[in-house]
Amino acid sequence: MTRKFATLIEIMTSPPATTRGYDAAFCSELDRKYICPVCLSALHQPMQTACGHRFCKSCIQGVINGRTQAKCPVDNVVFKCKDELFEDKAFQREVLSQTVKCGNHGLGCAWSGELRTYQDHDGRCLYISVPCDNHCGLILPRFRLRDHAETCERRPVDCQHCNSQIPFTDLTKHQVLACQNLPVQCTLCGQAGIRRKDISSHIDITTGDCPSTVVPCQYASFGCQFQNKRRDMVEHYREAANHHILLLVGKISDQEQRISTLESELLRIQQEQDVQKQTLQQLQP
Repeated sequence: MTRKFATLIEIMTSPPATTRGYDAAFCSELDRKYICPVCLSALHQPMQTACGHRFCKSCIQGVINGRTQAKCPVDNVVFKCKDELFEDKAFQREVLSQTVKCGNHGLGCAWSGELRTYQDHDGRCLYISVPCDNHCGLILPRFRLRDHAETCERRPVDCQHCNSQIPFTDLTKHQVLACQNLPVQCTLCGQAGIRRKDISSHIDITTGDCPSTVVPCQYASFGCQFQNKRRDMVEHYREAANHHILLLVGKISDQEQRISTLESELLRIQQEQDVQKQTLQQLQP
């Protein structure tokens, strides 16, 4: 195995770097001196060995792999990693001054500028593909976002009844199943225009006003077990007036009986207390 082949194997098996060279579209063919011999991209944070070769910082660190000395991947010259390898900042400035065009030039972006300004442009490029802000799943050039937002199926819209913001595709579902301000029809009496959240109050057997709700007679606590729709209870009260009077009389009679029983019990207790009091007085010296 030749030394150069061994060095190549060493590079290929080194840990992956987080940042290799610049993968940019240069406006003219890039001079070979600006190209990293390892990743074959424009030098990123160039490091120069004692033998004069330059590599991306991450690329040469992958070759070194934590050792105190290593071989140059180009000519296999051994160098001390601490003393014979240095950052070439002047050369970095040369690399950053090279002119590049936008990576989206094939899509229509006409921007070009120095490499050092590319990242700033890339963050604003109107031709870069971005996901829709409404999470509809569509990916499209940034300059189309505004037009797309007006027709996006997931665009937020206001519910006309409760003013909640709902994705357009979910609006009907929201109104049919969830919106509490949606005007609905009472299934008992047929009255329309009642807010969904007010239906329970409308049909309440005690405080509601639905004429078709079945309600108990107001004399239920006195023993009347009659129930009917609210609208028909007036007739019941008229027809059962005598019956209700009898129930009231019976209730009053029961109450009087209970009162009489309680009075008798109270008298008995008082008499027992008097006897106990007299007994205590007799026991005193």
